[in-house]
Amino acid sequence: QILCCAQRFGFRVLIDPHQDVWSRFTGGSGAPQWTLELAGFDTNNLVSSEAALVSNTSQIYPSMCWSLNYFRLAAATMFTLFFAGEQFAPLCMVENSESDRNVKSKRHIQHELQCCFMDAFCVLAKRIVDTGLSDTCVIGYNVPMNEPSSGYLGVRNLNAFHSMNVFRTGVMPNLYQGMVLGEGIAQSCANYKHLSLISIRKPKNLVLNEHKNRAWQSGRRCIWAEHGVWEFDENGAHKLLKPDYFEKWPCGEYQGLNVDFADHCWTPFVLEFGQRLRSVHPNSVLFLEQEPFCKPTSVFPADASRIVFSPHWYDGITLISKRWLGFNIDLTKAAHQAVSVMDVFLFRFFSFGKIGIQRVFRYSLKYLRELGAERFGNSHPCIIGEIGIPFNLTVKPGKLERIQSRLVDIHMNALESNLLSFCWWNYAPENTFECGDHWNGEDLSVVSKSVDGNWRAHKALARPFISQTAGTPLSIEFDSSRSRFEYKFEFEMNEESDLPLLTIIELPSVHYLMENGTIDADIQVDSSAGTESCSFEVKCNSILDIEQNSLKCLVCHGNLHTEQFSSVENHRICQVYLYCSAQSREKVQVHVNINKK
Repeated sequence: QILCCAQRFGFRVLIDPHQDVWSRFTGGSGAPQWTLELAGFDTNNLVSSEAALVSNTSQIYPSMCWSLNYFRLAAATMFTLFFAGEQFAPLCMVENSESDRNVKSKRHIQHELQCCFMDAFCVLAKRIVDTGLSDTCVIGYNVPMNEPSSGYLGVRNLNAFHSMNVFRTGVMPNLYQGMVLGEGIAQSCANYKHLSLISIRKPKNLVLNEHKNRAWQSGRRCIWAEHGVWEFDENGAHKLLKPDYFEKWPCGEYQGLNVDFADHCWTPFVLEFGQRLRSVHPNSVLFLEQEPFCKPTSVFPADASRIVFSPHWYDGITLISKRWLGFNIDLTKAAHQAVSVMDVFLFRFFSFGKIGIQRVFRYSLKYLRELGAERFGNSHPCIIGEIGIPFNLTVKPGKLERIQSRLVDIHMNALESNLLSFCWWNYAPENTFECGDHWNGEDLSVVSKSVDGNWRAHKALARPFISQTAGTPLSIEFDSSRSRFEYKFEFEMNEESDLPLLTIIELPSVHYLMENGTIDADIQVDSSAGTESCSFEVKCNSILDIEQNSLKCLVCHGNLHTEQFSSVENHRICQVYLYCSAQSREKVQVHVNINKK
């Protein structure tokens, strides 16, 4: 029903198999309960055994710590089993759900989980195709899933924190302690306090699981103890036997090699999942999402078609601290160990103030876009699959809306300067100040019931955008405080036709709507070819003609009635049609300026 509604309004949709830290039973969302039970977990004891942190049940942990579940026993085990269980947990055989009911058979849990996952989304894809929503509305699928995780794969030392576990807050068991806690053995664990860029360990440890609750079902042992990772000695004391168990492949095609999650696990599954989806929805686009803060694969087939690099990008400093700190760093380059001397010297890695932070974000997104082009090829586009800001910032009274708008504007300007498409996270119509997005203490929704008019930072979010270009975009700039928009693009005439080429610019009414209900803006169009060889015609919603061959100042005096707008609640959009034509067949650069009158 939602997709049919989206189709009526002209939306293009990508389907995202969304999960966070595996399941709602492990502190996030996604996989159903039976997947955990299939692996032997008792979902009633995941919190009490410290195998997972679940919102509103783990009171000693601070807010926004849900992502730490990636390094807890339950989620880390499930992702390991899903992507490489056959090699690292060969004893985990389960009943084959695809076998004949009268002839029971078994298969490895990795194949059971993967096949059920792919089957579910292929059923959805078939329904989309059968309903006539494919291609015209649903253009593709996010693969393999939202923010996949490598679990334990590639870990060099289990008796330590995961290398990706940089953000530490609250009581933090290391990876091996998490396994021991799951067997009902109390552990004295480090206690951390997070301050902006660093996590400080408190002097006193805290003991977890004093009641000795087990994460595993009655009669089931820890999977990793069964596979010889650790054991109890003759005195009943636990002992880590193989701290590097997950560092190298124990068998199979990559035996003896260091585990490379992106190349060895992510890529094969993405290729198989994509093939399955396209057997049902042949023209679908695959949006490739990597593990957060990790480099994408280097072995993706060069002849792959209809793929889009779709990484997530967040300002992690503000997301965690929920404060405007006045400085920021490029966490993406830091995680990739790709910070150069010039990045530091030119303040592209670390900087202060709005302009400096915007520069850091701009170069961070530029690096990510170029990395995708390097790994997947220049012919494949890049879209930022998720980006957004926390709106529940801690600021001085009366400054919240201004700081929110500043953050949104910095993000938007960084995206526009890189000509990047993006999906903004998120739209949660039930959002309130008290409960946020109603998920793990997050508050990123662009609308809220607690805000007058519902929309937050609407002047920074609602911006002119290009829905169609007659050529190649070169640059976009928008000053939201002055409603000043600049767009540069390059075009050349079709050799077989002299028909004008169309560029469409969408203008949000929040910036250009006059008190009398009309849109009024100055539109200036300049060309590198000059007025004699190049001509333009500007129309607003196809009702206003502008004199051709006049390039000094094309003024659009809108006299557009309400019913001629595209209406979304209280915000409306005016479409500006720019028809370009040139006498020569050479490339022409066009510079468009739009200002509020």
